[in-house]
Amino acid sequence: MHKINVTELCKFLHNEFSVSLEPLSQLKEIFLCDLDENEPNTLNWCSKDNIDWNTMKAAVLIAPSNIKIPMNCKTQVVKVERPRLVFAKILENFFNDITIHDISESAKIGTNCQIHSGVRIGHNCVIGDNVIIGKNSIIDHGVIIQKNTQIGKQCMLNANCIIGGHGFGYEKVEEDYIRIPHIGNVVIGDGVEVGALTCINRGTLGSTLVNNGVKIDDSSFIAHNVNVGKNTIICSHVVICGSVQIGKNSWIAPGVMVRDGITIGESATLGMGAIVTKSVDAQTIVFGNPARKKI
Repeated sequence: MHKINVTELCKFLHNEFSVSLEPLSQLKEIFLCDLDENEPNTLNWCSKDNIDWNTMKAAVLIAPSNIKIPMNCKTQVVKVERPRLVFAKILENFFNDITIHDISESAKIGTNCQIHSGVRIGHNCVIGDNVIIGKNSIIDHGVIIQKNTQIGKQCMLNANCIIGGHGFGYEKVEEDYIRIPHIGNVVIGDGVEVGALTCINRGTLGSTLVNNGVKIDDSSFIAHNVNVGKNTIICSHVVICGSVQIGKNSWIAPGVMVRDGITIGESATLGMGAIVTKSVDAQTIVFGNPARKKI
């Protein structure tokens, strides 16, 4: 189990959230576990108030502010508005899951690149010419970043993703196909995360845009000239075809496919597995094949 010094935990909760944690008698370290494990001397959290207090063994439970605590409860309950957020901040403060600490000698970096301070690049990465990587960004092992790509600060590109690959475009001539060169680039904003094995293709002439705060899960595909709006979430195994415009704060669930050239409005939700063939209005939920509005 992972463990945290109790004194340090108390200081962190007080300074970060103005939450007081009473001293835990004879307990210098507290362990982390999943809620269903529910072991003694552990720190845990829950998002709902339907706790089985008869089986609760955790020393500390981070819980919703409306939870009702039974009398003689042996677990110290810390009430907060957003338990999951508090728990995430604890993990962020006390643990680090990043294993890359510098620029690997095996990384191949092209000419005229701008690699800003704090950037970490893993083993066997390939960085093309004229690439810009912003401050404190992390490039995981095996990532390929094609030429002219621009990446903002504090981004995370996970293992084996491809940024700036050639777009899929052909013109049929009799019994043959002529490939259309894609000579644009990819521009990624600040605080963006791109999942492992995800591909983001460069624009045909202009840019494929992934704006600030976007999070893309593993094994997804973003085609040429797509514009992904600020703080949008794209889950795993999503396919976004060429020139799609996605409004900010949208949510695209796993397995969604979006046809080329349409617009997804701000704060829209595309349900799991939806096949989206028409534009979606802002603040609208769609699902199904073909995707239709939730009533």
